[in-house]
Amino acid sequence: MFANPDTIVVMRAAEIADLVAKTVESTALRIEAARAAEVPPQRVWHTQKEAADYMRCSVKTVQNLVKAGRLKPNRGAGDPLYHITDLDAVVRMKKN
Repeated sequence: MFANPDTIVVMRAAEIADLVAKTVESTALRIEAARAAEVPPQRVWHTQKEAADYMRCSVKTVQNLVKAGRLKPNRGAGDPLYHITDLDAVVRMKKN
């Protein structure tokens, strides 16, 4: 729009308002796209169902891994939770 920096451009108030609105909208869309592209932080502890989903297996398989001693849950105050490093180790063992 402004090819030559030495050019003086006269704009009406409505044109300025329209230009500002378009700039704000464009900036908001870029910010929204950048936020959508951000990877959310990965959780460290997972429930039994989440562990099964993470390892792409059934809940029964998770239970069998626990019974076999290949996966150790953290049995704190509530339901058993599984640490992501333990889940990754089981997945690596299954690939070998």
